[in-house]
Amino acid sequence: MGQQQLFLLLVGIGASVIAIVVGVNVFNVNSVEENRNAVNADIITISSIAQQYYRKPANMGGGDNSFTGFTIPANLASTANGSYTAVVSSQSITVTGTGVVKDENGENSVSIVTVTPSAITVDSEKTDSEKEEKDKDEGDDKEKDKDKDKEKDKDKDKGND
Repeated sequence: MGQQQLFLLLVGIGASVIAIVVGVNVFNVNSVEENRNAVNADIITISSIAQQYYRKPANMGGGDNSFTGFTIPANLASTANGSYTAVVSSQSITVTGTGVVKDENGENSVSIVTVTPSAITVDSEKTDSEKEEKDKDEGDDKEKDKDKDKEKDKDKDKGND
């Protein structure tokens, strides 16, 4: 084989490897997005069941205009798409779904939905670390608010003296 033929062979192999890597990356990105969509669909199903529970009279196994007592059905608490939890209060439910497919950072997507008697609101779609960061930021904001309140109290005390 001549040098030109070897060069063309190496270029062909290199192009094939690059095409495979790009194809795998595109597949992974689509897989994560598909899982996020499936988790959202499951959450909407759970939310609809919760609203039905709210409207049903107590003697028919419902909440009688309250979400209190609602639990996620066992067959929907964990599916092939993800796992789901609910925080229940009398007039709203917060449903959190965590997908099973990890993104390029190795994190699962997390979707949070608030259910009220008349609405289903998507609060956020995040990865695990984004959710933890938001929770941390909210905690930091609360600390800043406390510090501001202390400063105001000090200023008031100085004014009274």
